[in-house]
Amino acid sequence: MAELSDCKFSEVVPFSAEASVAAKWLNVGFGADMGYSLAETEDWCNHLAQAESETLMVAKIRHRIVGTVVVCECDLEGYEHLTPWLSSLFVPVADRGNGIGALLAREATDWASRQNHADLYLYAKMGKLIPYYKSLGWLGMEDIQVHGEAFQIMKKPLAPSSRYEFS
Repeated sequence: MAELSDCKFSEVVPFSAEASVAAKWLNVGFGADMGYSLAETEDWCNHLAQAESETLMVAKIRHRIVGTVVVCECDLEGYEHLTPWLSSLFVPVADRGNGIGALLAREATDWASRQNHADLYLYAKMGKLIPYYKSLGWLGMEDIQVHGEAFQIMKKPLAPSSRYEFS
């Protein structure tokens, strides 16, 4: 396995090979379970890649994609007042446990901070994801039910120093 220090991040270009890979992963990881076809997930990924207020990013080690993450305006119906959201953080099974997910989460928080947001939100399924995100500095806000399953909405306060620039 390549060194984690070789991990590079980039925003995805619409209709690129990276967008296609991300769409396939996100459809298998999340979309299909929510009733989305691969074509619908591809459309969403291409939309994110073109949006000014949202982004789709990939992590690469030596030109090989090893993970993806989304920052979107809203990821949970009924919670549109909270924005933006970290969504769809995905690392293939073969690359898990190496810190790539933590790096992707940090890259997403950095992106949101550069967009002048004070906080970033996510919702995670109850279980091992909650302690994982807490270890990355996320705070629990509210326990909720989504399609009969237990989740928690979490918040990550963003560094104020990166939101303000003085001339």
